[in-house]
Amino acid sequence: MRFPVIGQHNKQINNTNDNNMTQGIIDGQKPIIAIIGSTGHQGGGLARAILNDPNSPFQVRAFTRDPSKEASLTLQEAGADVVAFDMDGTAQEMATALQGVYGLFVVTNFWEYMDHNREMAQAKAVVEAGEMTGVQHYIWSTLDDTRSFFDSLPNEERPPKVNGTYVPHFDAKGETNLLFPSSKSTILFTSMYMEDLYMFGLVKDGVLPLNLDDVQLPVIAAEDIGKSTYSVFRAGEEYKGKSVHLAAERISMKHMMQIATNIVHKEFKYKNVSRTEFAQISGSTELANMFDYLRLNLEYRKALDPSEAHKLNPEIQSVRDFFETHTEEMSALGGASTK
Repeated sequence: MRFPVIGQHNKQINNTNDNNMTQGIIDGQKPIIAIIGSTGHQGGGLARAILNDPNSPFQVRAFTRDPSKEASLTLQEAGADVVAFDMDGTAQEMATALQGVYGLFVVTNFWEYMDHNREMAQAKAVVEAGEMTGVQHYIWSTLDDTRSFFDSLPNEERPPKVNGTYVPHFDAKGETNLLFPSSKSTILFTSMYMEDLYMFGLVKDGVLPLNLDDVQLPVIAAEDIGKSTYSVFRAGEEYKGKSVHLAAERISMKHMMQIATNIVHKEFKYKNVSRTEFAQISGSTELANMFDYLRLNLEYRKALDPSEAHKLNPEIQSVRDFFETHTEEMSALGGASTK
């Protein structure tokens, strides 16, 4: 899960059935995994997981708007086939780039335009192109559609809508799930990025103010989404037609800040605020609504069972692991030194 400013592969996969991918081999070449968003957090993590595995059964076709930028060139040097790809192109234009592709990882960036209709149109064109070219396995990175949950609440408990919906960046992705052909798609539900703490202004002067109470929130390091996705592709038929929920652990924000204090040696505190207060602090009604959804919807938190991600990626980072490798980023946001 990602939002804006106020947002080595595991050994277990060697046991998966790579024979399921043999039909994707063309002229003796390894099946191609095409990655939309290959220079982003999720897509980049998937690309690196494949490219860093000397025994990978796949080759990478990395889609990017700008093949000349540094992140694209780094993937190319690592062995990826880097291809220019326009998410606002037509299905026919996209189909040219998808020729010969076995598996396709799809993630869209709502925050680039903040237009849920545009985001859905992009995904629709991608699926149409994939069907033209015979893609055999889609993995779609998604989030919950919050509307049915909020609509089930009494009127006085519902948050205000934003552009006709409650949490546009969630709701558009959730609705888009239906565009993917169910028999050959894996719907990948992700949880809050640990990186969001320092990348998108959530923590300031050591204080994390959110409208979450003390709920156990599912979280994950973004890089681990890519590694888990790689395992899903390697499993062949096993995850087609299924949903996968990824979280490293469930943790309260109070406990998370206590761990940060112990590891970074600066003061970090969680401050519980109301939805209205967080909307004022962040300047975003949408994000305030999102945290209300995460707080109120027990079924959302139950579905993101960490055991699923740990099965796919036994080396997945815990919150403690993450802070130990990101002390510099967190230190810049901390309060007074505790040393």
